[in-house]
Amino acid sequence: MTSFIYNIGMDRFGADEREVVRRKGQKNRRESKIAKMWKDLRQLKKRYNQAAEDEKPALSELRDTIRKSLKITRRAERTRKRRKKREKARAQFTSDPFQFTSRLLGKKGSGQLKASKEEVEEYIRKCTVIQKREEDLPEIEQLIRPEDPEQAFDESPPKLKEVVDVIKKGRAASAPGPNGVPYKVYKNCQRITRRLWKLIRVIWRRGRLAES
Repeated sequence: MTSFIYNIGMDRFGADEREVVRRKGQKNRRESKIAKMWKDLRQLKKRYNQAAEDEKPALSELRDTIRKSLKITRRAERTRKRRKKREKARAQFTSDPFQFTSRLLGKKGSGQLKASKEEVEEYIRKCTVIQKREEDLPEIEQLIRPEDPEQAFDESPPKLKEVVDVIKKGRAASAPGPNGVPYKVYKNCQRITRRLWKLIRVIWRRGRLAES
């Protein structure tokens, strides 16, 4: 679906490819803003110490405002770094799970198992096997049994109107799903919505999701 949307946009609008080059160690926009606010706070502190008494309340209020903005910006930057760290760890685990797990858990532990195989199996059996597994459960009077449905479940493939209604109810600013396509695209492109509906019908008929 993403490739389909991209091809339509490519044919209609073309592509504007821009290479973003960022030197190693270069600060991003938020880090530069944090550094500037720290610098402003240091300058305000000097001005506050040298200012007259009638100027100090205004400088103090300005300093509190910058501190509040600095706190919010630093929290956002920490969140971004944690998210980036998780994404990096996820990529490392996907590429080589064994090596990632080895680094995570440390070196292989040393030791010698002194128990026999029979003793280990007996211990595991006592810990995991349920003694009354083969026995039938008794009838529970307090258990509420639902009534049989009066109408048969509609197993027909989804209709185009049903898909359109679901898309209309979705928020345009909602985060996209695994395919990366937000609701806003489907809301404004009827051709793509119809394409999505056809894919849903194929999945419904086959009874399984596509591999890609």
